Amino acid sequence: MDKDIIDKVRVSYGKCLQDPHFIDKFYDRFLASSPEIKPRFSNTDYAKQKQILGHAINMLVMFPKGNRIAVNVLERVRETHSSSQLNIRPELYQLWKRCLMETVRECDPTAATEILLAWDAILQLGIDFIVRGYKKKYQSAY
Repeated sequence: MDKDIIDKVRVSYGKCLQDPHFIDKFYDRFLASSPEIKPRFSNTDYAKQKQILGHAINMLVMFPKGNRIAVNVLERVRETHSSSQLNIRPELYQLWKRCLMETVRECDPTAATEILLAWDAILQLGIDFIVRGYKKKYQSAY
């Protein structure tokens, strides 16, 4: 993936994080996006979940460059979100992406079409990687 695209997303994400409510805005939007979403978070520690999301977005941005840490993290997400574990159906990722991009548009005042297209490309690359593992059977480590 073009370094310019990654840099645009990295800069935009930094602007989003200047809004102390960025992650809260995303979760408000995401939880309201479908009746299927909110119950999946019924026992969630939101303080921890917000940290996880921030980390996950960073990994998604680093993933296209083949960063080994990012690849390992997304491999773990692929496993935990598969049909044999959390069963996060592939179509739910498009909902997640739409809510994240709407929140980016709200929190980054410079997020014009070019920046949003960069976000879309980077997020979709990671989503495609995760979704390819949906049907794979993973053994529980517990």
